[in-house]
Amino acid sequence: MNSTIVRSLSGIVFITIMLAGVLYNAYSYLVLFGVINVVCLWEYYKISQPGISKANIVSLVILGVGIYILSFYFGNRMFGSYSSVLILIIFLYFLYTLYTMGSAVYRSLPTGIMYITVPLSLLNQLVLSGGTYSYVFVLFILMIIWTSDTMAYVCGLLLGKNKLFESISPKKTWEGAIGGILFSGGLGFFVPTFLEIGLSPISSMLLAAVISIAGIYGDLFESKLKRSFGVKDSGNIMPGHGGLLDRFDAFLFVIPFVVFYLQYVRF
Repeated sequence: MNSTIVRSLSGIVFITIMLAGVLYNAYSYLVLFGVINVVCLWEYYKISQPGISKANIVSLVILGVGIYILSFYFGNRMFGSYSSVLILIIFLYFLYTLYTMGSAVYRSLPTGIMYITVPLSLLNQLVLSGGTYSYVFVLFILMIIWTSDTMAYVCGLLLGKNKLFESISPKKTWEGAIGGILFSGGLGFFVPTFLEIGLSPISSMLLAAVISIAGIYGDLFESKLKRSFGVKDSGNIMPGHGGLLDRFDAFLFVIPFVVFYLQYVRF
């Protein structure tokens, strides 16, 4: 089968599963992101810990699953009022390592849990913050990331000349990145008209821009992981798209920025 057709069909199945899991109910959400947590952890440690035994990966995955499930049922007790600040600081450190470090940050065992499980656990707190399950911000994040990725690709293809971070991701350009941010912000401005997110159009637009920018760095963080260990894709679970970590690199990186924004900046 033509690779473009395979990629398109795989993408349609992926989007369908994502929307069904997020929109159906709290437990379909729990299972969906629980699977994402497990697969992404497995892919991450297979890349960052060459030669690690399957038993050790399983142990790390079990730890991640435990944290994720506990956060779903006891999120408010696990995460204090300033936890989003501390987690954001850790992710800003991850961002900093793009410019200053080689592969050392990836080789540290806690990084996988902090990079994958902790954001998903923080997301649990967000979707249940009102006492009942609300998918609106998960849907918002997904819409903005997909828009940002698509428009960054289109703008980069049509206008791209200046490399954004050539040593890590040679195909990314400043023109593509700016295009993705602008289109994401534009969509964000109109989201409050059809999705009850409790933000003004301007606040929603700013959050969308934050998501787009953080998503770019999330993509770069995972790209550097793969480049550091000579890997093309994080896995092969999605035909034509690679692994789940390839699909959720931006999403994971975005969550701490979104939670911080909603707690301390929103208007």
